[in-house]
Amino acid sequence: MEKQKSTQFFLKQNQRKRKRQISNSVKGKAAPAQQIKSVHQNEFYIYCSSSVISLEMAGRHLEKFPILWIGELIIKNVRTMVKLTYVSGDMRVAINALPRSEPVPAIILCRRLRTNINEDFCYQKTNSCVLTAQPHGDTEQEMNRHASALHFGVVEYLKRKKATGAAAFSKDAEQYKLHFYLKSESSSSILATLAPDWFHLICDRMYLIMLVFE
Repeated sequence: MEKQKSTQFFLKQNQRKRKRQISNSVKGKAAPAQQIKSVHQNEFYIYCSSSVISLEMAGRHLEKFPILWIGELIIKNVRTMVKLTYVSGDMRVAINALPRSEPVPAIILCRRLRTNINEDFCYQKTNSCVLTAQPHGDTEQEMNRHASALHFGVVEYLKRKKATGAAAFSKDAEQYKLHFYLKSESSSSILATLAPDWFHLICDRMYLIMLVFE
């Protein structure tokens, strides 16, 4: 009962914060596409959907898919800010597993994965939680910087190493495993099955899929 109350309090705090941010940025109008230009290639990586999203629709998505965590994702010498959004499963598993250290919590990717998310997910349907990881920033400049770091420092690095993702550990709760998977046909199919409306909203953005389990 006490855990349920603390979870509800935590979610309400996050929802109020995100609603203020959406209200300030969207104002009930269309959300313009945000793009970043590669330093190395003459192409653009769209990480924010150009879909028309009303304030009311954004609020509904926020309630159904709350942001559970904002902090640093670290791999090698790359640090980037990400937000983790709840998709499916036991939310308490994610809340208990995610680091809460101050001033900025961090998840350190320490081991490359070779397994497919379909393989891991089929064995971890109980006591598990699925989230998405996306770039986070309070300003457009910050968002561009963190999106670039996530793309070149994390996604492209893991692809070069022929990895399907990366694993992390939680210093605050060592019994939990944190697995991040690259965007792929198999990971997209998992996301589309678990939350088709969320998948439709973010399918053209940059994201990783995260599986948290005991």
